[in-house]
Amino acid sequence: MKSGLLNLSTRKQEKIKQALLSEFSNVSLLEAKVANIVTLAEISRGSFYTYFEDIYDAYQWLASIVFKNIHQSLEQTQDSLSAAENFILEAKDSPYYNFLCQYYTVNDAVMNSQKKPSSGYFDDLSQLKDDNEISDWLIAQAIHRLIRSYFMYPERSADIIQSFQALKAWQKRS
Repeated sequence: MKSGLLNLSTRKQEKIKQALLSEFSNVSLLEAKVANIVTLAEISRGSFYTYFEDIYDAYQWLASIVFKNIHQSLEQTQDSLSAAENFILEAKDSPYYNFLCQYYTVNDAVMNSQKKPSSGYFDDLSQLKDDNEISDWLIAQAIHRLIRSYFMYPERSADIIQSFQALKAWQKRS
């Protein structure tokens, strides 16, 4: 994202955000069109490129907002497993539901193919200091995997909820 977007009014930024959310919720990143976005946002194509390098940059900007909002709502609950389970139970009511379906089924792979792994790309488990940190890391990995599974296979939601229950039981024993 270029700095010009930050100079816009909150209302104009919101209009662009909603246009991006609409486009990226209805089609994959590979099918998304700048023409649709600029029409919905009521901006010129030139303005779009004043704010973003390309459609991938626009997608990354929106994804960062979506995931920041989701993480903030999840962090309000101390029990991360219960928070993630509730997120899944309420996901269909989220304004981000279709965006997340597109993200997990196609767009995450598209975005990952566009970047090279950085030095921090792979988790270095040797940096974890004790069993509690390892347990927390494992739970975080499981949560992300279960959320991904939910959006990829929503028909398996009952199995995914059972997995959360099993994780909670395991966490109580450890």
